[in-house]
Amino acid sequence: MRLNLTNNLTLKIISVVIGLVLYLFVMQERENQKVIKYTVQIEPPDEYMLLSEVPEISVTITGRNRHLRQQEEHQTIVLTLSRAVTHKTFEHRDFPLPSGLEVRDITPQTIRLDFARLISREIPISINYTGQPAPGYSVTATSVTPPTIRLEGPENEIQNLQYILTQSVDLTGASQSITNRRVYLVSPGRSISFDTGVDVRVTLAIEQDEATLAVDSIPVTISGPSERFSVDIAFVSVTLRGPRSGLEQIDTSPLRASVDATPYLDYPPGTYDVRPMLINLTEGIWAENMTPSTVRLTIEERPALQYRTIPFINLLPFPLPANWIVSPVNGEPAAEEGD
Repeated sequence: MRLNLTNNLTLKIISVVIGLVLYLFVMQERENQKVIKYTVQIEPPDEYMLLSEVPEISVTITGRNRHLRQQEEHQTIVLTLSRAVTHKTFEHRDFPLPSGLEVRDITPQTIRLDFARLISREIPISINYTGQPAPGYSVTATSVTPPTIRLEGPENEIQNLQYILTQSVDLTGASQSITNRRVYLVSPGRSISFDTGVDVRVTLAIEQDEATLAVDSIPVTISGPSERFSVDIAFVSVTLRGPRSGLEQIDTSPLRASVDATPYLDYPPGTYDVRPMLINLTEGIWAENMTPSTVRLTIEERPALQYRTIPFINLLPFPLPANWIVSPVNGEPAAEEGD
């Protein structure tokens, strides 16, 4: 006998639908459990900061399936603490749930907390530069603006900080100064904060390496009127300082140790200690010292005024009682009538 599946087809379909509805209703109302992963954010007390990391908390909840399905598997809760504690034990009320759900298990239920007192302090900014300038050059001076910046963080870390570094400035092969370059600051620790919008500028002076050169037998000369002046030595020695390349190429033959006699024109005769000045130096090179550092300038007596007679008889259109007049002349003997 063959079964006829099409008999009472409508009733059969209705029966199947009713069965499915009943099944789904039963499943919806069935008690079950679900594990939710919570990320816990701790709001520390005033003037404190949290140093330790808070692990993810696994919370097992129970309830009807239709309620469980509405809960996301990863959630976040924020806990505000009124005081710094070393441990936190979670309770069911720390994880608020809708009606029909309840917390069955919390893992881990207790976590360790490490707090530190929060302070701020002005810290010097230090320039971090790497690499070597071009041969014969070196860094002679550095500056940074502003010179300090305020950092905020755990008391033990802030108190131990001596400076905060800038980002690295590469000086490899540099032969010119770096002026007013903007740089960023490198955070000294993940728990330390500062104003990253501060405009930090650095300057590094890069100059040729200095060297010294000893030069002997530099002539001593007198500038200005020299008839009555003389010095006791003819040569001095000097030590020159300047860029190495400049000293290697310098021509020392024009160098003179000049004694300026002009200020001594009205001085009485005698001997005076005078410091010579080195002249004809190449730009960028200077005299570090001179040996001897002073010379003796001697001022002699002025020559006495003497006279000689000059006949004017042939120049005058009329006779004079005397045939001679007297005219003062420096440095010549007086002439007598009849010579």
